[in-house]
Amino acid sequence: MVDAAGVQILATVPYARPGAPPVADLLAAMSAASSRRVECGLLLGGVPDPADAARLVQLPFAVRRMDSDRSTSGHAKGLVADRAVLVSSANWSSTGLGGNWEAALRIDDPAAAAYYAAAWRRDWDSARPIEV
Repeated sequence: MVDAAGVQILATVPYARPGAPPVADLLAAMSAASSRRVECGLLLGGVPDPADAARLVQLPFAVRRMDSDRSTSGHAKGLVADRAVLVSSANWSSTGLGGNWEAALRIDDPAAAAYYAAAWRRDWDSARPIEV
């Protein structure tokens, strides 16, 4: 989904561990998409670990975190890539993307993608930039 996206990749997860190889691969794919002028954004459910934040701020696309004082904290896991949605139980960690039994559902439907993209943008608009 990420490699094929041509318009947008909007991801949300509680946290992201950029040092974990499967997460690094996913972030690299999003970075490559960003270099193709695909709108990319990563929304975290809360304040990242300082070591993770130091890596995440180096990405060539925006990363924000939910602020429970302004809206809520997030536990959602998924992404919108163009006209498709992926809803998953996986955290962006080594175990979440490689070691655990996880479940995911891909929905290839423009209406579903529009719904999830609007929800993501609502949360994004009340989120804060991550700080190092």
